[in-house]
Amino acid sequence: MSQKKVLQRIGEDTAYTFKGLHKTADWLNIEYKIYLTLPIVFSIIVLGFDDYFGSFTLKVIAVVSLVFTFMVIKNQNEYEKINTYRQLADKYKCLHDKAETYYYEDNEINLIELQNTKANYSKELNEHPISMIGRFWSKKVIEEEMNLKWIKEEV
Repeated sequence: MSQKKVLQRIGEDTAYTFKGLHKTADWLNIEYKIYLTLPIVFSIIVLGFDDYFGSFTLKVIAVVSLVFTFMVIKNQNEYEKINTYRQLADKYKCLHDKAETYYYEDNEINLIELQNTKANYSKELNEHPISMIGRFWSKKVIEEEMNLKWIKEEV
């Protein structure tokens, strides 16, 4: 396989990984805010509008509120990783940019360095899995947000 073809594959892989990690971090942030906000809203409903709801409805609201609170506690480790998701994504973006630069050069040493760096980052990627929502969201926006023309060039 030619060096340019390898760089295109690395470029495509790093682009999707970069976007997937960022979108996973975005989703974790949204999820965290939802899980924190809904118990507050439900508490206000229970305290302020208890005359309008029956006893059973109030109990259901309390249970749902407890479930959301439990989800925040259960997933706290994932929410604490939001910044490290973004940092790892930025590392992959840097790799992507290097692959694009090296694509227009003809230096095998750069390719080997790039492959080694990518292999080192893959260890961190195991600790920061890209969620299904992150995958879907990144595929939806990647063409709009990134220049991938060089990856699709015929070599």
